[in-house]
Amino acid sequence: MKTHSVCFARFTIVLLFTCSAVNANDAIRKKILELYPQADTNGDGVLSDAEEAAVSQQALKRYPKADSNGDGVLSDAEKQKLLRTAANRAKRKPAGITTDKTKKTPAQEVRPGVFRAPDERFENLKDYPFEPHYLEVDSRLGKLRMHYVDVGPRDADPILLMHGEPSWSYLYRNMIPPLVAAGHRVIAPDLIGFGRSDKPANRTDHSYQNHVDWMTQFVTELDLKNVTLFCQDWGSLIGLRVVTGAPDRFACIVAGNAALPAGPGDDGVVIGGQWNEPDPTAELRFEEGFMPWLKYSQTVPKFDCGLILQEATVHELSQAELEAYRAPFPDERYNAGPRVMPTLVRSQMASNRKAWKVLARFDKPFLTTFSDSDPITKGGEKVFQKRVPGAKGQPHTIIKNASHFLQEDAAEQLATLISDLIASNPTTQQDVSLRRRSRDD
Repeated sequence: MKTHSVCFARFTIVLLFTCSAVNANDAIRKKILELYPQADTNGDGVLSDAEEAAVSQQALKRYPKADSNGDGVLSDAEKQKLLRTAANRAKRKPAGITTDKTKKTPAQEVRPGVFRAPDERFENLKDYPFEPHYLEVDSRLGKLRMHYVDVGPRDADPILLMHGEPSWSYLYRNMIPPLVAAGHRVIAPDLIGFGRSDKPANRTDHSYQNHVDWMTQFVTELDLKNVTLFCQDWGSLIGLRVVTGAPDRFACIVAGNAALPAGPGDDGVVIGGQWNEPDPTAELRFEEGFMPWLKYSQTVPKFDCGLILQEATVHELSQAELEAYRAPFPDERYNAGPRVMPTLVRSQMASNRKAWKVLARFDKPFLTTFSDSDPITKGGEKVFQKRVPGAKGQPHTIIKNASHFLQEDAAEQLATLISDLIASNPTTQQDVSLRRRSRDD
């Protein structure tokens, strides 16, 4: 089975070499040539000492953190650590797959500059039986269709589940059923550019402010009130802005691996412009934090959302689940939203500073549920706990054995935490109890 990228094969082979150095046995050398034939620069079918040394130097240059003592040489222990990392990652990452369905599906441009993934790509997705709902939001391109899941009792107070980058409402497929079973109405929208929602092809149409405006219109048009928001990744960057624009509509907030960047600077700053050329050797090194992810998102020739979700998830996703994450993006024309999002993280600093002033007065329940294995947001829960009045005294939780997409790693636990928070809020507890008694009767 092919690996999901040539660069990952290179990563694995580099580590295989560095564990054996000059004394590599014939079996390892054979495997190096099998996975990384480019190492045999003279084409004689044998790796010379010089060729092996070149590969070793490349590994050290590409992964300088492997040299923990900074002596410019990989010790045996360092080599073994690299090998274990390579083995684990290779085991976890399935191959990139182009299915027959992907090949046969034509692009659907519903109007100039706006794409819509064909409905058949969303048929029979694993554990995603939800009927589609749509509403239209305004844009310079005309009306854009936004998709959302809406299940559970219509008279119940809503739980709004907001996904981030590069996922879609499929991320919540395992949280929705237990929340509905607990008596809640659950709404999970797809951001514009993601999921079954329309996808503007021009990156400039995916501004941070546009996404805030679209989600604000979504909440307003559905007239959602007494909302419990669960938000993660870009779902928090956008969702918390919606909250601060209409705080009276929200009863509780649960923030998991969330952020609201508000450093110095004005609005309009887009980062990552130095990486504007495709790089066939681009590697996803999620464990090294945001900047390597930013670079990867701008340079990888094929933006594979399934691969990215797996990289930032602890447990292994099935092939069917990976295909479901790829379903909204038949080809690169659909990827403007996922591509541009990482570059917009700092584009609303001034507006977010204003939003933080509202959060600093938000005294309704605010719970943090960050994971223990997310290099992007780790430690960010402390900011919310310190600055948001409603966070005081809440049972904040660190989700164990979970990475960035904690909805994949701990869906049932998160659903329980959300339901428990609502139950502890007297404004919603009575309504939930009444609905349960009504169904029992």
